[in-house]
Amino acid sequence: MPARHLIIGAGTAGLNCIRTIREEEQSASEIILVSAERPYSRMVLPYYLGETIAESHVFTATPASLAAWKVKSMIGRKAARLDARNHTLTLDDEARVEYDDCLIATGSRAAKPPIPGADGPGVHCFWTLEEARSVIAGVTPGSRVVMVGAGFIAFTILNAILSRGAALTIVEIAPRILPRMVDDACAEIVATWLTRHGVTLRTGATLTTIEETRGKRKLSFTQGAPIVADVVIMATGIRTNLEWLDGSGIEVSAEAGGGVVVDDHLRSSVRNVYAAGDVARGRNLLTDAREVHAIEPTAQEHGRVVGANMAGRNVAYRGSLVMNIVEVCHLDVASFG
Repeated sequence: MPARHLIIGAGTAGLNCIRTIREEEQSASEIILVSAERPYSRMVLPYYLGETIAESHVFTATPASLAAWKVKSMIGRKAARLDARNHTLTLDDEARVEYDDCLIATGSRAAKPPIPGADGPGVHCFWTLEEARSVIAGVTPGSRVVMVGAGFIAFTILNAILSRGAALTIVEIAPRILPRMVDDACAEIVATWLTRHGVTLRTGATLTTIEETRGKRKLSFTQGAPIVADVVIMATGIRTNLEWLDGSGIEVSAEAGGGVVVDDHLRSSVRNVYAAGDVARGRNLLTDAREVHAIEPTAQEHGRVVGANMAGRNVAYRGSLVMNIVEVCHLDVASFG
């Protein structure tokens, strides 16, 4: 009987796993893909927002390409429960999928702080294709946009917002921008550069409420004057999509960042269940600590390692190097390690 590989999640890690299985396997196997959405690249959404690519170029796999890989696709279905002991996944429609081995690659979602009004109209995140469509509809020439959060996520879409003719203000609770990516000296260089290019920065700002006033959004802070905006984009971090694993027996870290705890082959606490990408708490290449690195290069390599192991090879993962590279108003900003 052919091996049954279950891939949960059609992001970078999941698709790289599928591709690697087909490249490395010695005998034909069965691959089942479960995904709530059509496969697409989150990394290119800023280019879609900036109108340099069409929406059709966001997608990374078509029904035809999945069929060519001989993948049984269950698109539009969500994982609801995992019975690791009996090798069974239950979907949101109560359908059951049996497997011999399984990859958890359900990714992450935007995390909004518990601020009154953060879920109101005109307040968006920018992490999924659906969220990108909402932002595109709201950000028009002359509109006033406030971005809450001055980390890497915010900076990936900064250029696209400006290219749409909007006036941009960035507010950050930390005393400087890019607080987790660069040091003080680099942050000062980038801040000066952004100010020169018409971006308003407000650091050390603790947001307390977002109110709707005559079709606008009024942002109030513990100190300083409020800001009125047409569109608010919350860029305040991400959270792993792992709630559905409750009761599965899979070890999920209780430390900051969470994530499925994996070994050097990206296996979870249950040997035939792997984790990859944003949900995997794996080895830091430099420090040897176990951390979640929600970046594209890590997801790519995770997917290849898991795919090779599912195909019967014995491939260890050397660890992930934290890296971020972003271009803002023609200034390249990079950090490694």
